[in-house]
Amino acid sequence: MLALRKPAIASNVGGLKDIINNDCGKLIDGFDADEYVETYFKLLEPEVYKQKSQGALLTSKKFANTKRFSANFMNIYMEALKCQN
Repeated sequence: MLALRKPAIASNVGGLKDIINNDCGKLIDGFDADEYVETYFKLLEPEVYKQKSQGALLTSKKFANTKRFSANFMNIYMEALKCQN
């Protein structure tokens, strides 16, 4: 989602806290429906959306490694092929 310049709104669980921050979206503690709704409405403001969208792309670049991603997929497929023989 971040690589598509889409801000992320998520619950503060697992590894998300290491990726999502106020530059590219917002983490919400627990499941506070009101806070989710408030955050979505805030993102409808053009300047806020523009800022978070730019932050989303920049954040995604920190985590993007297409060579490693491709190699991992190739390994998975090769292992699957071995299992079929």
